[in-house]
Amino acid sequence: MNFENKCTIDRRTNAIIGLVVFLSVFIIYYITKPVSLSFWDCGEYISCSSILGVPHPPGNPFYILLGKFFTLLPFGLSHAQKVSLLSIFFSCFASLFVYLSIVKLVAIWETKQIYAYIAGVFGALFIAFSQEFWLNAIEAEVYGGLSFFIALIIWLTLIWTEKQKNFNHQNILLLIVYLFFLGFSVHQTTLQIAPAVLLIVVLPLLKFDKNFYKKLAIFVVIGLALYYIFYLVGTGFGQGSLGKYIFALFVISVLIYYLRDYVQPQVWFFALLMVILGLSTHLILPIRAAADPFINEGDPSTLQRFMDYVFRKQYGPTSFTIRRAPIFMQLDFHFLRYFSWQFFDAQVISNFLNVSRQFIHTIFQFIVVALGLTGFYYQFKKSKRSFIYLASFFIMASIAMILVMNLSSAEVRDRPYFFITAYMLWAFWMGIGAMGIVRYLRKRSKILSIIALCLLATLPIINMASHYHKNDRSQELLSLEYGTNFLNGLDKNAIIFTNGDNDTFPLWYSQAVYDPNAEEYFLEEDTLLFEEIKGFSISDKEDIPRKTQTKLNEAYMAKKDLGGIRKDVSVANLSLLNTPWYIKQLRDFEGIEINLSDKQIDALHPIQLANEANFRVGDIKLTFPKDKQLFVKDQMVLQIIKDNYGKRPIYFAVTVADRVSFDEYLQSEGMADRLVSTKAKYQINAPRLNHNIENVFEYNSIYNEDLYKDENMKRLINNYGADFMRMSTTFYQNGDYENAVKYLKKAMDFVKEKDRYLPSLANLYYEMGLYDSALSVIEPLLQKNPEDAQLIYLEVEFLVKNEDIATALNTLEDFIIKHTDQHYFLNRYINIVRSNPDYAERAVDYMDELIKQNPKNKSFQQFKAQLEGINKK
Repeated sequence: MNFENKCTIDRRTNAIIGLVVFLSVFIIYYITKPVSLSFWDCGEYISCSSILGVPHPPGNPFYILLGKFFTLLPFGLSHAQKVSLLSIFFSCFASLFVYLSIVKLVAIWETKQIYAYIAGVFGALFIAFSQEFWLNAIEAEVYGGLSFFIALIIWLTLIWTEKQKNFNHQNILLLIVYLFFLGFSVHQTTLQIAPAVLLIVVLPLLKFDKNFYKKLAIFVVIGLALYYIFYLVGTGFGQGSLGKYIFALFVISVLIYYLRDYVQPQVWFFALLMVILGLSTHLILPIRAAADPFINEGDPSTLQRFMDYVFRKQYGPTSFTIRRAPIFMQLDFHFLRYFSWQFFDAQVISNFLNVSRQFIHTIFQFIVVALGLTGFYYQFKKSKRSFIYLASFFIMASIAMILVMNLSSAEVRDRPYFFITAYMLWAFWMGIGAMGIVRYLRKRSKILSIIALCLLATLPIINMASHYHKNDRSQELLSLEYGTNFLNGLDKNAIIFTNGDNDTFPLWYSQAVYDPNAEEYFLEEDTLLFEEIKGFSISDKEDIPRKTQTKLNEAYMAKKDLGGIRKDVSVANLSLLNTPWYIKQLRDFEGIEINLSDKQIDALHPIQLANEANFRVGDIKLTFPKDKQLFVKDQMVLQIIKDNYGKRPIYFAVTVADRVSFDEYLQSEGMADRLVSTKAKYQINAPRLNHNIENVFEYNSIYNEDLYKDENMKRLINNYGADFMRMSTTFYQNGDYENAVKYLKKAMDFVKEKDRYLPSLANLYYEMGLYDSALSVIEPLLQKNPEDAQLIYLEVEFLVKNEDIATALNTLEDFIIKHTDQHYFLNRYINIVRSNPDYAERAVDYMDELIKQNPKNKSFQQFKAQLEGINKK
């Protein structure tokens, strides 16, 4: 069966419009691109692109190779900006192919070219400036590349359906196979639309009769059975993905059999060759791993580790048959919730219009859904074939992805990027819907259709404008400063234990990549003067043992070609410390003494203590109770401290929650807590902490009010606030209330929930005798929380000290009459009257009112008797 389109698209016009779309999107992306790295995986990808390192599994080798190529281009940009530029190009081309694909789909039924162009432009601009697509476009992330390959494959698939006659033009299909597996080398979920492409390709050959459905049911049952059986088999030896590959081989076998009259054997051979060529970029992984780069995650330098790496063994087996959360929860909490974020930022629009956010959210979500459903219906009505094409892509990118990704109810972060393809395909329908509305009105009134087109044209603009502030990273140095502040706040040759992505990748980037915005700092280059803080001193430096110096020299040689700062610091990531390859890298290339052989490291496993166990190094003594479970990372923390304490400074990042019971031997110095021999709770090295937060740390992006800060950023910024809070406490304990107030105010510049610390500020003013200042802090809080007992108590105390007795009594009277069970406040009321007997008569009258309202409350009678006694005196 062959298909014919209703209209022929003018290539020149189509190319010009596509170019305009590409350039428009490129300009906005380029203006908003980050000046340096961003949080999460960006620092890792930039670093690996710069040094040809090996990122986390499964490696994304083609992205890293392209990233390296971009770093070599003479653009006059930093490596971070060049790798971000790669993502920009990927996403701009993705937007272009979205436009071209929509034009192809509409041309199947539409007789007038102009409407195909309208649909294409609308769809391309809707997705280009949607939240997640835009963010992925400007960050050094792989999802822009994923969108590019999927959009290109969709376009080529539509090209094939247009050109093929009796299943010819198989060269296009071979190109699609190659792109699938080249895209797989950028992100493995490129294959998510492969079943849809397969359906579209074989659609002309299918006869939807009873026999077809019978065979389909049989093949589905056999395929799922094979998947489940080999999933169980593979899980037995750590390869849970085996079921997926056996299922794929089964599908390919069925295709070879049923397409034998259409596809020659040599074509299948060339298809296999395309698969191998597409995957060939993975060969860079063992080659670079064998060269021991600074970042070498998984160390896939041997065949076994390479297979484990590509098949993501590190993350454990996954199966869509064993649900990690209820499927309706995955649909609602993950897919639909993320979907609601993509088009039109309701908060920005509501702030601009000064209208309720919920109202704006409802209106614009209705527009998004209505446009998409209009396009859905209009396409279905006009062309079943075109509809089947787009619907099959969308089902694979949405329902199938929900099943396959199988997200849990406790993900460490939101993951809308997994569904970026589904949002892109919904934008197809939004574009078709906008065109359908204009087309429908054109039949009735030319004026109405023009008005509708103008109104609809504002929607992509509003969408872009509403997301601009969130995605403008042109001034963001927050992640870079986070990494450099960690490093520069440490002593020379320090070892620092970190926790996850955001306290590790910025440090790796700062060490590996030259960034013009990063400055290096060493403590010994400054003279420390802390006379204003008494009772603290910085410990004397000890000579470095010869063996330790040798290890440090080896680490220096391993890092000497890196372009960043503070390469003397060794970063030990606790998540990775569960893996043998990482432990060996720390031992062999980071200068960390680990007195374990390869055989001993390979034999490490979680243990449960059969008896109570003691750990001692220097003056540090720990006792672990019986049945305590120690993971490999815990054992390695103990080993590293045992082998390095007293030789190199050892720190835990403030972001590390589990300190393996060393909490009482840690002393705060800023973004990291130093291991010391003294045992006490909440230790602070005040001179060093003060020096770091005042003279070393950079806060440019934090103080930049024009820079949008997402929830993750705000949470990480809180750590700076905690440092200033500790200094405020130190000054307070030393009787320096003025500096205590000063540092508490500074702390509140960094914390998200400022109101939480205002009572502490008010108390400081109170202790300084600044009662008016204390009241000025507490009164706005009371307006927000008029029933808060603690705030009432503070306000009353401040008013009494300020000799405003009448207001103090008024405050208590208003509170007590609503909370008659709060006897503490009644006692305080009487004590105030006792100290100010002029108010006794008024107090007796108030008590009469209380008794009148609560006649059965005998305690009020007793309180009244006390007040009458005061009144008589």
